[in-house]
Order: sequence, then C-alpha cells, then structure tokens
Amino acid sequence: MSAFCYIERVPPDRMIRGWAQIQGRHPPCVIKILLHGETVAKARANLFRRDLFVTGLGHGHYGFEVPAMKPIPAGDLVFDILDAETSEPFHNSPSRMTAFEAKPRPPFDPRRLMTGSQRWTDADIKAAPGCLQLERNMERLGPKRFLDVVCQFLLNTWPTAAETEQVAKALETKAITPLAFFLNLIEQTAKPDRPRLLPSPYDPPLANRFVLSQS
Repeated sequence: MSAFCYIERVPPDRMIRGWAQIQGRHPPCVIKILLHGETVAKARANLFRRDLFVTGLGHGHYGFEVPAMKPIPAGDLVFDILDAETSEPFHNSPSRMTAFEAKPRPPFDPRRLMTGSQRWTDADIKAAPGCLQLERNMERLGPKRFLDVVCQFLLNTWPTAAETEQVAKALETKAITPLAFFLNLIEQTAKPDRPRLLPSPYDPPLANRFVLSQS
C-alpha cells in the first residue's frame, strides 16, 4: 500500500499546507507532522485540490491546510510525517524543506470569508468520471440503489418511481452503461454558465455507499 504526504508550504507561525493520500483507504487520512520529535500539526487531508484531480490522482480530495500548534523557526528543517491512525511514517518521510521568515499579516479582507475552499463541480466530474468507479459501484449497489445515490449526488433529489423503474431496467439489461447514464444526466441538467458544486466524496450521499479507494 502506497502512502505519500507532501508538505508544500511552512511559513513560520502560519498555515501548513500540503496533501496526503494512502492508496486503498477511502476515509481521508489524518496526518501528524513532527519537528524535533514534537508534534507541530495534525490535519485531516480531505480538501479538494483541482491540481491533483486534473493529474489523475483519484477524486482530488487529499489537501490539508492547518495552523501550526507552535512557532516554527525559519531555516532548513526536517519533518517527520506519520499516519495518525497507525503511527506509521509516510513513504517520503522524513521531509526536508526550508521555512522562511514570517511576513507581516495583510489587512483583513472580508471577501476571503466568501471565497471558501475549492469544491469540485459537475464540469470536473464530466471531464474525469473514472474517479467515481461507476461500473464497480453499480454492481455493488444494484441498479435502483445506484440510481438513488447518483441522483442525490448530482441533483440533490430522489428519482421518481417511474424514473427508477425505467433507468434501473435499462442498467440491468445493459441497454445503457452506468457511465453513459451518469454523463447523460449531467448533460440534461447542466447550466453552462454556472458549474454545479458537488458534495465531497467523504460526505453523503457518496460516503459509505460508493467505494472510491485507489488500489
């Protein structure tokens, strides 16, 4: 099983940013970052990173951004990175990087509160639907349950009884593939001028229903 964690930025007294993934595990991994044997940060790697997604790294929800628990000195540093669940080190631990002197905090900008973190959209999924492993999950759930989950995920609604019978029969008889149904549903309900924000794979309706672990 591969487990990688990359720290990308460590400004002193500020946010520690990076990403982490443990292949074969669907729940987001929780990491511990140690400096000189002391824990300086603990984070859940579950933020959407479009740069990871477009390079084919699963569903892309592997980012973290967390404040350091204590001041981090400037200079060349060596961090130990552990899986908080097992205390096992990640494959690329220890990680060496340079932390720079802190700059004065910029004036507070209330627009930052409106921006929030990145979220994936129907346009993202349309470009790379393989991350949802649709065929595999349709076989696991069966056509009707699969349809329920997809409609909740894309539309935040339940299919009607007539839609359930019609689509479930088409999926069961292979008149349409799970991928074709999924893409058709996006096309039929998309708003070209406004991408639709979608739930995280760690939240309902996908959580505990779809298997999305990367083998």
